[in-house]
Amino acid sequence: MAVRAADTGYEASVRIRRAPPAGEEATGESRVFRIEQAGSFENGGQARRACLLHAEKLIDGQIDGQTVADL
Repeated sequence: MAVRAADTGYEASVRIRRAPPAGEEATGESRVFRIEQAGSFENGGQARRACLLHAEKLIDGQIDGQTVADL
């Protein structure tokens, strides 16, 4: 999860990577999904909550046009 302060608020994105098997190091592909919305978030807390919700929806396949199935 990344939250970046802009001059007028906060922007946010989510990086998702498949969990490695137990006992192995994390390697492999990851993908960054930027959270698109009309304006920026007012504070870091709002941006973080939006990241968590967006990540859950991505993993559950609830966002049209975005998938993590190929990771």
